[in-house]
Amino acid sequence: DAVHPQHNTRPDYGWIYKGEDFEIPTNPGRKRVNINGALNAHNVTDVLVVESERINAQSCIKLWQKQRRRHPDKTIINICDNAPYYHSNYLKDWLSARMSWMDGAINSATDTTSGAPRSTNEVLVFPNPARGPITFQYYARLNEKVDIQIFNALGQLVSKADLSVAATGWHDYNWETLMPQGLYTYVLFRNGAVKASGALLRE
Repeated sequence: DAVHPQHNTRPDYGWIYKGEDFEIPTNPGRKRVNINGALNAHNVTDVLVVESERINAQSCIKLWQKQRRRHPDKTIINICDNAPYYHSNYLKDWLSARMSWMDGAINSATDTTSGAPRSTNEVLVFPNPARGPITFQYYARLNEKVDIQIFNALGQLVSKADLSVAATGWHDYNWETLMPQGLYTYVLFRNGAVKASGALLRE
């Protein structure tokens, strides 16, 4: 919710002799601050705030993005009032675009356990979605350098494997992780060049 605390004296009336000026000490000309904040119902000391020139859809988005950075592995539920900016088309469009991106990423997290890879640039990832270890099956040539990097939904690198190749052919790498539930992306490099990428979903 938003708050608008006053930090300057705001005179309503006073007895002043006619023709005389009466000065009231103030802070800088700004009469109030606009603070949009979120309180964690499970931990009341966990408070996030965004200060902006005005409270609108843009400041709400900044606050929600700040929440996601603080809790990247959590499901976040925001309880809001009926303020007009929560009904704005700008905010609705932003939410729709984000949901479409998430739906597309989840739909691309497909299980590829059956059949042989169609090309040497393809990576088989299974099971996907997964609750335990995930296997990457990839093709590499003798002495090639293979790197598999995994990123969370914020684009942060959370895992990296530098793999040596002892023989030309197909190889398996088992990613055993305690990473929390969520959507991840992987990128496979061969000799520093990107050869494959995709989405992972941990349940």
